[in-house]
Amino acid sequence: MLLGCLALAAVGCGGGSSAPSADPASQTSASSSLTASPSPTAPSSPTPPAVKPASGRKVSLEAFTARTPQGFDYDNSLAKEVVFSTSRDFRQNLEYSDVTIYPGTSNAFAARLSIKNSTWNPKPSVAPQVTIDGASFYHLTGPVGDGVQLDEYGSVQGSRLIQISFELQGTRAARRHLVDSVLATVHLK
Repeated sequence: MLLGCLALAAVGCGGGSSAPSADPASQTSASSSLTASPSPTAPSSPTPPAVKPASGRKVSLEAFTARTPQGFDYDNSLAKEVVFSTSRDFRQNLEYSDVTIYPGTSNAFAARLSIKNSTWNPKPSVAPQVTIDGASFYHLTGPVGDGVQLDEYGSVQGSRLIQISFELQGTRAARRHLVDSVLATVHLK
């Protein structure tokens, strides 16, 4: 996943769109700061229920801040643009990244590169874009092998690509709650 992030710093511009995921359960909708982007064919969804924001350590990168879940480890020893956060049992893995990209890179292109440059098997699907803290984010979702479910959110903000990636195990409800609690803490700078 980190290689996918860093590969974006070495590629040119792109654009286009990808097909949305057919799994409606994979679409995020449980945070007041996170909403699915409207589309002409999709019905409006009701206002999502509030979720208690994550209260762990603060992640502060160049283009955004967020929080880790309470009790999760925090590791920024690899690079100043990447923070890893893992549960003590290593079943829940989060990655927060904020890297420089080439001008003109689109969310759709960033999503395709994240999939292409990953080692996930099977590859995740591209779900409808979502809005987090007022910005449009791509959303990758699906099983990625070994009982792990991926939810990755990314957004091009000027010359920065913000990515928050969740590789989680456990029930759908538990995974959704963890994702929504972290996304509720995302604030763009």
